[in-house]
Amino acid sequence: MEKVVSSARLKNDPIGRLLLDELQASALDLQLENAVLYYDFPLFRDYEEELYQPAVFILHPQKGVVVISIPDTAFDIEKSDSMLDEFHSLLYAKLLASKILRSGRNALKINITTILYIPHEVNSGGYGGENIIVSSFEGIRSAISEAQSKSLTSEEFLEARSVIEGVKALSKSGSRDAIIDQSKPKAMILRALDDEIANFDANQRRAALTVAYGPQRIRGLAGSGKTIILAWKAAHILLANPEKKILFTFYTRSLYEVIRKQITRFYRHFRDSDPNWDNLHVLHAWGGKREAGVYYNACIENMVQPRVYSPGVQITFEGICEELNERARIASKYDVVLVDEAQDLPGSFFRLLYSLTRGARDEKTIIWAYDELQSIFSPQMRTPRELFGVDANGEAYVDLDRSAVRLGLGEYVSNDLVLYKCYRNPREILVCSHAIGLGIYGNQIVQMLQDQAHWEDVGYVVEEGEFIPGSRTVLSRPAENSPLSIPARESLEELVKTYPAEGLKEELDWIVAEVALLISQGLRPDDILIICLDDRNAKRYHEGLTQRLSINGIGTHDVLNNPFSASTFRFEGRITLSTVHRAKGNEAPAVFVTGIDAVALGLNGRNARNRLFTAFTRTKCWLRISGVNHYAAGLFAEIKTALSKAPVLEFLWPDLANVDTLQRDLSQRQSEARRARDEYLRKMSNLGFSEDDAQTWTEGVTKSE
Repeated sequence: MEKVVSSARLKNDPIGRLLLDELQASALDLQLENAVLYYDFPLFRDYEEELYQPAVFILHPQKGVVVISIPDTAFDIEKSDSMLDEFHSLLYAKLLASKILRSGRNALKINITTILYIPHEVNSGGYGGENIIVSSFEGIRSAISEAQSKSLTSEEFLEARSVIEGVKALSKSGSRDAIIDQSKPKAMILRALDDEIANFDANQRRAALTVAYGPQRIRGLAGSGKTIILAWKAAHILLANPEKKILFTFYTRSLYEVIRKQITRFYRHFRDSDPNWDNLHVLHAWGGKREAGVYYNACIENMVQPRVYSPGVQITFEGICEELNERARIASKYDVVLVDEAQDLPGSFFRLLYSLTRGARDEKTIIWAYDELQSIFSPQMRTPRELFGVDANGEAYVDLDRSAVRLGLGEYVSNDLVLYKCYRNPREILVCSHAIGLGIYGNQIVQMLQDQAHWEDVGYVVEEGEFIPGSRTVLSRPAENSPLSIPARESLEELVKTYPAEGLKEELDWIVAEVALLISQGLRPDDILIICLDDRNAKRYHEGLTQRLSINGIGTHDVLNNPFSASTFRFEGRITLSTVHRAKGNEAPAVFVTGIDAVALGLNGRNARNRLFTAFTRTKCWLRISGVNHYAAGLFAEIKTALSKAPVLEFLWPDLANVDTLQRDLSQRQSEARRARDEYLRKMSNLGFSEDDAQTWTEGVTKSE
């Protein structure tokens, strides 16, 4: 039985904790091994702002939905009974909106059983109507045992789970033409891809649904769903606590609209209105006179003159945040702070966020998402101690182990999460990107992950390797860690195309021809992103492409020529033309990476490699790579080798003293949990169980035995 605790309220809910323990211990007897159990989830609000939220919610492929409400006191029984009735109506309507779960016009394929659990009542027979009233766990056991529903197919169960968790709100397929035939193969693939992405794996679902009390770190590759997870958390926290002040901040300006849109989608799924943006602030980390930002607002509110960028003035974001921290005693403002792209933000900014967050040490709810392979500033993953600093006694302001002990819910909630699976990039493209980014098939390896455990953290399996200098190393990326089915729908030759051009004119002509082909196969112009790696000649690339595409009736949005749209990266009906820095944090179904010859001479350094890696991993599906062959022949050869070997990486382990090492950081508790998890999965695999089977068994078996 999979268990998801979405609220720290469990710490002060002894009846709820006892109920969870009893259900887990009885999972085999009650045949709940394949069930998903939620605590304090889902929740709905009506037009009158009334909150409808049961204590325990169970989804089962045979028993359907079982909802359990626990009144706080004997005086709340009638109110809880009424709440459960209304919750049933709201849930029924939400499930009925799904064609997959509907049986006829007004009937569901899934049954909903509602239970009012009153452990403090000896005689509860005087209450209720539609709900089952029980006063003991034996009563709950009996109600669950008798619950029956039409057996759901795997597709129906996943659909029900997506609707219940709100992940269904992510599906974009409805925005595409309803009728797509074989003449639009790319559109058909993209539509299927959008639906596929809308179903996270169990690990990502737990990361999204679990709201920790105190600090929490989430880390994973680009495309592992970190931004979506933070958006879900923001919407959920606001729904549950509309009075809380919440901050969502980030590094890349063009993410602003994407983040607001994702938060709105999640919020609307559980309440038919938009979020209260007065209490939920989505702010760029810096900001300025034209656009609000965390730093800029903090200066104004704490009576400090903000520093703004101007030509010829040498200032850094790290420096101005440090200056603000030293000059002012920052007033706390937010109850919850969520940080995306933490790898690109300086420690002085995190110390500013610490001051802006309400609560005592270890109780400040700051949740940050970290992409350990995409920092363009430092190869080292900074620990919480390095990010938030230390006090006068040398004690860290933020310590994940210390805060986990204080929370006291380690059995149910983790505050240090690793996402192993990548949902953005097809597997072969991701593996190729890692090879190019690290320099594995070049003249020399430029940078390397720290050790075997670090490679496993990002979703690879070690086939061969001692991880000592000069030893042969073979790594493979299993399909389950890059679970998109694109490679089964498209050949590798169609997913990735390269064009070694003779000159700029030939390169531009090829790009335009490929764009026209993709559009003829069903893609829209706004599905396409063109990234120029040649910063010096980016204007020439963009002007040449704009002219050629215009002749073909295709509009463009050039981010370099529109500084006033920094917060909007994509415009409907237009191809986006960008540099790699402006593209960071964004994605597109089809990505063209042009002018790679401009970085070909710098492949012995991290900067060029990181730019290639970032550009390649912007694609959700198709990748087109071009450049002048005279300068980039060696790089084209590297790409060809990487693609031919994918999904495997083969190389001699370098002497880490001679390369930049991408370091990892895990709390002691998380590191021990990681080792235990891997050992458990290995044993289950030897017994013939899949990872999903193992996950289903792990909790139910442990306590029942």
